[in-house]
Parts: sequence; C-alpha cells; structure tokens
Amino acid sequence: AFSGGPYTTIATPTGTSHTVTGLTNGAIYYFVVSASNTAGESANSAQVSATPQTLPAPRLTMDIGNVGLTGSAVFSGGTFTLQGAGSGITGTADACRFVYQTASGDCSATVRVQSLSTTGSGTKVGVMIRESLAANAREAGVWVSPGNGILFTRRTSTGGTTAVTASTGKTAPYWVRLTRTGNVFQAFYSTNGSSWTQFGSNRTISMATTTYIGIATTS
Repeated sequence: AFSGGPYTTIATPTGTSHTVTGLTNGAIYYFVVSASNTAGESANSAQVSATPQTLPAPRLTMDIGNVGLTGSAVFSGGTFTLQGAGSGITGTADACRFVYQTASGDCSATVRVQSLSTTGSGTKVGVMIRESLAANAREAGVWVSPGNGILFTRRTSTGGTTAVTASTGKTAPYWVRLTRTGNVFQAFYSTNGSSWTQFGSNRTISMATTTYIGIATTS
C-alpha cells in the first residue's frame, strides 16, 4: 500500500463499519472512504493509516512519553521486533516503545537481545518493570546499548532522577533479566541464557503491588 494511492476497492459495506482481514502484521496500510447513491459517488475522504500489530495475549504495546515518532511492535516466529523513538530511559521522564502486561507482586522478565539498529549513543533495548504507564513513573530496567554496554536503570520516586549502573564492553547478542522480590530489584546478564551474572547491587524501589512488565526500546 502506498500513501496517496492508487487505492484498491476492498469492500462496499452498507453499514457504518467494516473489518479488513488478511493483512500482513507490521505493514502500514492506507485507507480512504467514499460514499455513493443514485446521484453518483463522492470524492475520497481524508486518508488514514493503520498498522496491524498482533501480539500474544495478554501483551499490549504503546509509546511511553514524548517519542516524536510512533513506534511499533510485531511478534513472529518467537521473536519480538520493536521499533521505537524517544530520548531514552533517563532523567525524570522516559520516552520509549513498550510491550507489556500487568504483574502482581514478585515477578521477573527475561529476554535475549538478538540485535538492534543503532540510531544514537543512547539506543537501548531490554526489559523493564514500571509502576505505571506515565512517563515519570518509578521504573527499573536492564538494557543492552551499543554505546554503553549493559545498563541497570532505576527511578526510585515518581518524577525523580534516573540512576544508572553500567557493565561496559558488551554488545548484542546478550540475555538480560530483571527480577522483583518484594521491593528489591536485581539486574542480570548472560551470554547463553543459563549462566547468569548479577551486576549492580540489590536496589530497593517502593513500587505498587500491581506493575507493568515487559520489553522496551528507545532510540
């Protein structure tokens, strides 16, 4: 599909809605609508776009904070592919693409970062636990960053400054893991997914019982 056409007629519904099937996950589609009656056919409506994003339940995806460009997330063949903009998991507020589900109490997230395209020194992808979906929420994350190695980020208060611990000289592919036990958060990395190394000390973050946990990326 191309922005601005040419367009292919996909249906002539008689109601006010229509479901399009058979689309490719992650591809961008552009749509216009026209109306017709005995007097003829109207001009096309303004163009809109949509990108099918089917993720395994119960996961959802959204942009956190002011990212500038809309991100996306696709799951296929056991692999998540994320695209995301944003200034990072840093400072007093985050900007990233997040694939998440809710968790209650103790929880853990593990992912193998297979590869990532570098758009800046702060590019990163990894796992994160957040108290809310607000940009300034308490959070903890473990990230692979081409410019900085593996990072352990923490924001211990809403709107507070993000602290960072780095294990430099490491690039993808790498496994990363983040665990929560009570209010104690721990960061780990691994080259093979079986032997794990904790880096940074145990960190206490007083988060709510219900959190948002998953994978994220930022440019």
